[in-house]
Formats: sequence, C-alpha cells, structure tokens
Amino acid sequence: MAKSELTELIPWINFEKAGWATLKINRAEPKQPGLIRPDNAFVEALPDTNICIGWPTKLTLAPNMANQILSLLEAKELKPLFNNRKADLHSLTPAPIAKTPWEIAFPPAIPVEQSLARRFAEDNED
Repeated sequence: MAKSELTELIPWINFEKAGWATLKINRAEPKQPGLIRPDNAFVEALPDTNICIGWPTKLTLAPNMANQILSLLEAKELKPLFNNRKADLHSLTPAPIAKTPWEIAFPPAIPVEQSLARRFAEDNED
C-alpha cells in the first residue's frame, strides 16, 4: 500500500528495488474525558518520592513537559547544587549517536562516515 501510494505521489522515483519495513510504536497518552487528544504533556510527581513521571505524548509537547517539570521542582524548592553547569559537564565525554530504526532495518553498504567523506571529496573537486 505504501509503495503504490508513493508511486502515485512521486512518480519520478523508481521504487522497484526499494526495501520496505515498518516500525511499530505504541503511543501512550493519559485517558482524557471524551477520548480526545491531550492539549498538554503528561507530568505527575509520585507522592513521598523524588520521582516524576512524564511523557510529552507528541514531540511538540516536549517543551510543555519541561516547563511542567520545572514547576514541580520549584514547588518542592529543589534547585541545582552547582550554578556553573559548564564546569560540571566539561569532564563528560559526548555520548555516541544511536542508529535510527531505518539504519538498522536497511544498513548502508559502506559506513556513513566513509559515504560522507566520498561525497564531500567529490564536491570539493568541482
């Protein structure tokens, strides 16, 4: 179905040798009256703990979730121990970037770094 839809929408692309896969994702949302979509992210502090549960339900609500969590922290008068965050983070090594689901489903023939190096080498030759 996806192949026929894409062929109709962008007929200039040949999908004959294209690989296809799906990624099933269960969307989690709090129950709403009338089963409508939520307008805000879900955030809840568990009583008698320092645990806060939250999910934005969609990425556009991530800033809303952050604001709600900051409000909960302020209400509990919780503040950072250090004000100089750059000094705290300086000793940390950057985390590696995870592979996307499509990179796992359709691994490239050559490593991404090598592909980029070839591409930019070709661009510089012009």
